[in-house]
Parts: sequence; C-alpha cells; structure tokens
Amino acid sequence: DKYNTYRIEIFRLLYLSYYLMLTNNLFHCDWHFGNFLVNTDENDNIVLYILDTGIMGELNDNNHYNKLKILLSTNFLYPEPINIIKFLAFINLNSTANVTNFIKNSKSFINDTTTYRNKIIKILENASSNDLKFPIVILYMIQTIIFMDNLLDNSNLLTKSGGCKEFLETSKKYGFYEEIQKL
Repeated sequence: DKYNTYRIEIFRLLYLSYYLMLTNNLFHCDWHFGNFLVNTDENDNIVLYILDTGIMGELNDNNHYNKLKILLSTNFLYPEPINIIKFLAFINLNSTANVTNFIKNSKSFINDTTTYRNKIIKILENASSNDLKFPIVILYMIQTIIFMDNLLDNSNLLTKSGGCKEFLETSKKYGFYEEIQKL
C-alpha cells in the first residue's frame, strides 16, 4: 500500500526478476509477497529486495535446462498450455509413466473456457494421474507461473496504458533487457 503508485512497476520487476532467474537456471522456490521488500532510491526508482534465498534450486540436466529456455523464449512466464504439456512430457523422470495418455488428455484442457491457472492446474493433476515425475524445482516454477498469472489478472500488467511497450521500457530502465539479451 505504501508504494501503490508504483504497483504496476513493482509487478513488472517481480515478473522480470523471476524470468531472469529461470533463464539463468536459478529457481527461487518460495515466490510470494512475504519474500519481497520494496523501497525507492534517491532518484525515486523502485528497489526490489528478494528474500528467503535459502530455498533455491536449479535443473541439473542440461537438456532440461535448454528445453526450459525454449519454453520461456516466448510469452515469458505465460507459456502457452500446449508448450507446458510438451515441456512436462519431455522432462518427465518416470520411464513407466503414461506420457501418451498425459499428452492426449492434457490437450483437451487447452480449449477450456476456464482461467489460465486452472488449465495449468488441470495439466498438473493429469500429469500426476499418469504418473509423470518432475524435478521438484519445476513444480515450484509452475507455482510461480500461477502466482504471476494472478498478478496479470489483478494488475493489467501487460495491457494497462501501453502494456508490452511499458514492460520493455521497465526492462531497459532496470537493466533486465541487457541481461536477457546475453542469453
């Protein structure tokens, strides 16, 4: 509430911070509002502090990490459900899982009129029903995608007054753009 006038900018910073972490194979495994502090600097720019970095993770399999970068290369932390399905099928760790059934059933959720986060939850439930297993950090990542989707719904993050253009400007203003370009 103290920084309500910066609300959209703070949400963009949260979004960009997590995206940059993931593209560098660094997973914050407890992404919620209690783990962020906000302040302003002498130029009235927002300073975001990310706390509780004791619960961090990474993908140890380079093929999984490379596939994750491909997943995140479009739509940042808002990947299309079909791409999430393909990604989960690829990184499945259980050789006896029914991956074919998982893909077939999950595709039926894509055209649901339900919310994005509900589609993702249904895909995860279907993965569990078909005995797919994933590195734990992937579940934390998907939890954060759902958290970010909630921010998108509640903040008009990409559609409010310029949307993507302002998002890009925020990225450049805070140095994310240069870091992402290195990837």
